[in-house]
Amino acid sequence: MSNQMSSGRSRARSTAYARGALGAVLFSGLALAGLAALAGCGSGSSGGAKVQSLCAAQAGWPQGALAAADATTVDPTQFISAAQLNSWGTDLDSRGLRATGTTAHENFIDTLAQRLACAGVTQISFEPVPLVRWSVDSWSLAVASGPSAGPVTTAAYIPYSGVTPPQGVTAPMIYLDSSTTPTIANAAGKIVLFDVPQASEPLAAFELLAMDIYDPNNTVNPAAP
Repeated sequence: MSNQMSSGRSRARSTAYARGALGAVLFSGLALAGLAALAGCGSGSSGGAKVQSLCAAQAGWPQGALAAADATTVDPTQFISAAQLNSWGTDLDSRGLRATGTTAHENFIDTLAQRLACAGVTQISFEPVPLVRWSVDSWSLAVASGPSAGPVTTAAYIPYSGVTPPQGVTAPMIYLDSSTTPTIANAAGKIVLFDVPQASEPLAAFELLAMDIYDPNNTVNPAAP
């Protein structure tokens, strides 16, 4: 028996403003994801108590001043700890989708600016950049008939994937396994469910995009996924 599926997604095109944090770099010793420099918590920067909160872990940051030779040599003691970097990565992941110009995106830019203030960067400013943005007002998927009729839980939508009329689209549902290629013959006029194949890229692919790689002990295997 073929179930009827109903899907709906509405789209709005609007002008958003994306910001980028800029700062006049006045460092004195912090290695932030590969950059070396850190100073005192920026008491003169904006953000108040929130900046102070973000600076709370600063006691564990490297404190040494950098010399000219540090531009060409690596001092392991002048790098942020793995625990701190992991904490920042966890925080970033917990924010979810950060589409350009959205509130989540703007909030993360504010956090980055506050961390720069903690690191002693002065004259932090923001540069607005207008852009036309595709955004979703609502999305849904439901089984319209059959024994399993009702709403279907979805993880999310794919940005810039298209738009339906306000009432959505209702059509027969089919499932195509990973061995079946969607064609006009088997998928036209239907809502198709399919498995997204898992794929991996070797580290060598990312090394091609890297400006430089520091791996003196050859701990990275370029063939590893």
